[in-house]
Amino acid sequence: MRKAGAVTTLSYGHGLKTAHWATTKAVALGDESAAAKPAWRNEGDLWISSNATLEVAVSTRTGTIQRLIDKVSGEDYCHQATEGEKWPKELGAPYALESRIGGLILIDELRSQRFSDLEMDYAIDAPDVKSTPAGVSLTFRKKYPGAEFSVWQTFRVTADHLRWDVRIKKDAGPDRTVRVIQAAPLPLRNFAGWAPIAEAPFTVKPYLPFAIEYGQSIGGPVGEPEWRTNIPMTVFYSREKKRAISFTLPIEIPCVRARFLNNTDAESDFHWNSRQYPPRERPYFQVSHEYLGIRDGRDLETGLLISVHPADWRPALGWVYSRYQEYFDPQSTFDAWDGVYASGNEWMRDSLTEADVNRVYAGLREQGNRWEELHGHFPRYGLMIPEPSVKSWSCESHPNPGTTLTREKIAAHATLARQYGVGTFIYYNTTEAEYWYAQEAFPESIARAESGKPLGAFRATEYPDHRACFLMNSDPASPFGKHMMQQAEAMVSAYPAIAGFFWDVYGRSYLFDFAHDDGITMVNNKPAYYPEFMYNRMMRLHVAPLLHNKSMCVTANKPTTLAACWGVDGIMSSEDVTEEENPGWIAAQSYLGLNRHVMILSGGGTRDPELLFLHCLHYGMFYSDVITISPHGGTPAAEEASQTSDLVRKYHPFIDRLRGKKWIFYPEALELPPFTEGNIFRLKDGSVMITMVSAWRHLRKVDNSDANLQVTCRLPDAERMKNVRATAIDLNQSWPIEPQRQGDTLTLSVPRHGKATVILLSPSN
Repeated sequence: MRKAGAVTTLSYGHGLKTAHWATTKAVALGDESAAAKPAWRNEGDLWISSNATLEVAVSTRTGTIQRLIDKVSGEDYCHQATEGEKWPKELGAPYALESRIGGLILIDELRSQRFSDLEMDYAIDAPDVKSTPAGVSLTFRKKYPGAEFSVWQTFRVTADHLRWDVRIKKDAGPDRTVRVIQAAPLPLRNFAGWAPIAEAPFTVKPYLPFAIEYGQSIGGPVGEPEWRTNIPMTVFYSREKKRAISFTLPIEIPCVRARFLNNTDAESDFHWNSRQYPPRERPYFQVSHEYLGIRDGRDLETGLLISVHPADWRPALGWVYSRYQEYFDPQSTFDAWDGVYASGNEWMRDSLTEADVNRVYAGLREQGNRWEELHGHFPRYGLMIPEPSVKSWSCESHPNPGTTLTREKIAAHATLARQYGVGTFIYYNTTEAEYWYAQEAFPESIARAESGKPLGAFRATEYPDHRACFLMNSDPASPFGKHMMQQAEAMVSAYPAIAGFFWDVYGRSYLFDFAHDDGITMVNNKPAYYPEFMYNRMMRLHVAPLLHNKSMCVTANKPTTLAACWGVDGIMSSEDVTEEENPGWIAAQSYLGLNRHVMILSGGGTRDPELLFLHCLHYGMFYSDVITISPHGGTPAAEEASQTSDLVRKYHPFIDRLRGKKWIFYPEALELPPFTEGNIFRLKDGSVMITMVSAWRHLRKVDNSDANLQVTCRLPDAERMKNVRATAIDLNQSWPIEPQRQGDTLTLSVPRHGKATVILLSPSN
């Protein structure tokens, strides 16, 4: 029989921090600085509202968007010009693009009913216009014929964006799952698409499908990485008009899964001049909100933020950063630990003397190590610290022969590491427990599949081996959640010198728990629990206040959504060095590091330090200790250690500059030559670093190089950058560069480039 767990309401409401920029927000983002107060007017049956850059017209008869205009470029996305507008008029326009609207498509999964603004005109009632200092809004109710629910929509125009909120209230019948699709015209006429994914930018054509996933994944901890984003946004930009429009989910509205996609499918296609297409088959961009339910006493809520920007994707990404800054920014106390990662459990063996451990940490500090994960300190999964009456123990889940653990030993280890400037982040896992322990101590908190069977976690394929784990529901209201809250308090009390927690499998986004109910998720018209909500609730209600109030920090392993990153100070993006030029998951995780430490673990049996370093430069990340510990276990052989040390000496000085770096959101901030990848960062001292890598040379064992490559960068303070120097790291060569200057644009000629080149730009002394 299905067991129902407690329902906990999830809220992301909070006061946003004020952004502090070296220059003003408008200049840093390249946004238009003249902010007009939002206004509105009526024209016939249209409610028209605008700010300085955007205008929207909504029909007060049907509640659909009839005009969506970028006021700077004049582009009306609902009435875009035809593809053949430059043809002689007497020949006619060959590729007619008919008008499109913005509206809803709703799918009632219980009744198998579809309601679409793109197929029929549905009347609205109770339109209400409000004007406040923050903006102007239009709210109305729409009742679709035959629907057992009512839909309330609000279009709100503020100084810098349009917000489109949807709330669905059940009127009759059983609870059910409803899919909500917010549809807007797909930007065409040579618009490129971009999202925080490895495949960006991507081609935008009305007949070429694309789908970008956010939230719940199909399988595995991260799902399919190539078209998966951690930040729920998509941008369309025109190089010709140097304008962009972005669509972003409001992070404060809980999301289970959303997909950003166009409407090309098996039942519709688009060939510009083949026929007159019905409205539903015209090119649309769709944001599909999934696995949400309407219930007695619980409405369904979704939203979409629409904004326009200059040039390309960078200002749009910067706008999201400035709006949701506290989801990106670490605590200031993490600055001391921003650097290379190490494993601490190797140095807990009983055979090591205090002098041995002192030598190790002196060496780690010299190599740039600043933080460590102390794993294997716990008795077993599900029990992070035993009762004080237990004087000593060993880790059963990860046996480490010759290692006896006590509270005093762990506390002393954290104190010693701190003396050498290495912060100990103690391992914390809130959603896994060895199955026998879960059955014995917390049977009501075991997560279950729709069939009622327990969900497996670590080593589940080895069940009934003693170390096989069940997935646990650790909502703060659950018995296991309360247990994990007490475990966190006990660790902080017992180990006061730790730098914080390393939270494993954080933001797990696959597998639904049908034994519990988060109050939001519905799958197959059944209440369920989306596991990521456990982390959000535990972090907000307990762990972040507990640690941050003691100047401790939180590092996390592979968070999968921006919503889960509130309270996270540092991120482990990947557990191995992916042997790809542009690894999908590392690329996606890099966007969570706009102003936060992110690192790659050199593990998983892969040992390729140089490829690791190339990825670090490309994505603005740190690496793990590659000298002291071999990923295959134990101490590396002398020859291997010597070769790795040589690479560290070459690459580390440049990667170490990434401490406290920030991404640059200025329009068209960086243009790199073909066959190179990289980024541009603002460093802590105000200087700028451009990274340029060609990982393909390393992967294909190509030793040649290119000469006189042109790099273009644009900066709001370009005139201040008087000192420019390029270093080809792998070639051991360095040169001063004299840029060509034109306003905010610097054109740089790099004499030679092989695998990795770094360009440093700094103001004059």
